[in-house]
Amino acid sequence: MQEVEQIQISALKLASLNREYHRKGRRAIHNIRTFINVDYENIRDARNMLEKFRQELDFAKYELRGAKTPETIQVNNALYADALKNFQKQLCDV
Repeated sequence: MQEVEQIQISALKLASLNREYHRKGRRAIHNIRTFINVDYENIRDARNMLEKFRQELDFAKYELRGAKTPETIQVNNALYADALKNFQKQLCDV
């Protein structure tokens, strides 16, 4: 009779450990899925925005180098300064 009780206690402990194992596994998978679906999307969007601002900065730099008249130099310099400000702001955010 005592052996049956011992087996029953062991089975209950194993069942409890099995449930705990599955609970921890589901929690880990939940955290990974949350990162992929939420956080990674935000990171990807921020990186894409940074890439866009970098391309605008490169274009403004190219236009500034190609400017010949003082008026176009002044306009392109303002565009370059604005593009640089946007790029640096996004860089700090990322």
